[in-house]
Amino acid sequence: MKQSVLRLFFILLIGSLMSGCAMGVKYKIADVQAQFNANGKYLVVVASLDKRPFIIDKTSPATYVGMVRGGYGNPFNATTFSGLPFSDDVSQSICNALNRKGFKATLVIVKFDLSENEVIDRLLSKNGDRVLLVIIKEWESDSFYNLNVGYNFILKVIAKDGTILATAEAKDGVTVDGSVWTGSLEMSKKEVPNILRTAIESLLNNPDVVRVLAIN
Repeated sequence: MKQSVLRLFFILLIGSLMSGCAMGVKYKIADVQAQFNANGKYLVVVASLDKRPFIIDKTSPATYVGMVRGGYGNPFNATTFSGLPFSDDVSQSICNALNRKGFKATLVIVKFDLSENEVIDRLLSKNGDRVLLVIIKEWESDSFYNLNVGYNFILKVIAKDGTILATAEAKDGVTVDGSVWTGSLEMSKKEVPNILRTAIESLLNNPDVVRVLAIN
């Protein structure tokens, strides 16, 4: 009887501690250091269009990265460390990857309620040599005892005249084991950016994308 009471006490204690830690979690998305396997010296205009259903219907904020669950499974929003929309942080990471390879990448902010054609027209008006448009169809992290992340990104490389030169997709569901005692929260602060880096690198280093961007 005494052991059962102690076990229940520890379970409740851990649940309370995990709930407290789960509130206000922020992920450093813009700082993701993706690697790109090509060099260039020209102007690339970059934007990401967030088409996640819960962003479109406004049930989650544009800064939403995923959820972190407390010890009883109750979810709390995890958002971007920058305070900017998730889509803009994704674009910033891509710009950083391109700029490190000699490109002159510039970020254009677009709102989720624009259509794809409206966004392309806006990007083409910036007179870049190439346009990179990322469509975020899915991205959500879920940190509890384990970490689960699902994503689906589409990248389109567009010429000055509006011709789509290359398309790439990065889609996956990833599970990273955590601990039944401490959960996956601390681990997720490293793994969520790492998983995003993998997704971005899959897009940028698609052979068709590399081919049409590696032109000076």
